[in-house]
Amino acid sequence: MRLALAILLGLLPAALAAGRCPKACKKQLTTEARTCKAACPKRRLGKDCRSACAAHFKTGKVTCRSATKPMPPACGVCGTFLRTWGGAGSGDGQFDNPVGLAVDGNGNVFVIDRDNNRIQKFTNDGTFLTKWGSLGTGDGQFKSPSAIATDASGHVYVVDSGNARIQKFDASGAFLTAWGSLGSVEGTFDTPCGIAIDPSGIIYVADAGNYRIPVQKFDANGNFLSA
Repeated sequence: MRLALAILLGLLPAALAAGRCPKACKKQLTTEARTCKAACPKRRLGKDCRSACAAHFKTGKVTCRSATKPMPPACGVCGTFLRTWGGAGSGDGQFDNPVGLAVDGNGNVFVIDRDNNRIQKFTNDGTFLTKWGSLGTGDGQFKSPSAIATDASGHVYVVDSGNARIQKFDASGAFLTAWGSLGSVEGTFDTPCGIAIDPSGIIYVADAGNYRIPVQKFDANGNFLSA
């Protein structure tokens, strides 16, 4: 299987291509097209935005002016393909059933390589950085990992489904802690399958096999808070 990374970009309306704006403005808009809000709402233009031109639509006409803020969304067709990486295998940068990924605050991409029982880390252009994990029950080992998340401090949390636990690592893959075991009471799991972290660092784990407590809440050290 291959892993494709596509960043969805907003394209400019066809009117800009019709030459209604000055050439300099048209070129600036084409070069620095704002990310489509629906696809990536948090993405912003770079510092060159201060000198960019903004497109304004009124009564069917397009005017251009100097802008001090990012352009308002001018979204035509979204979904511009950028790149792909990976291939079937067990080597660096290869995958056997990749099932999830997370991106940290520095843009690093962490991929769950499930059937190789490992995590691989890449730059956002697909350059391989490091990997960790193997089949087993020890610290830093996995059995069919299924979900992954990062927190604001750069820690990486992996749902180790087959071992019914959560493992926490630093951004380089060094093991920090783990919690959980097979069971149906608070703090235990039966087929954990999803994880999310809120802005305050609280961790939410979805446990598919436990219908009585399908979502459990933990602090960053794995202490059970509520269900």
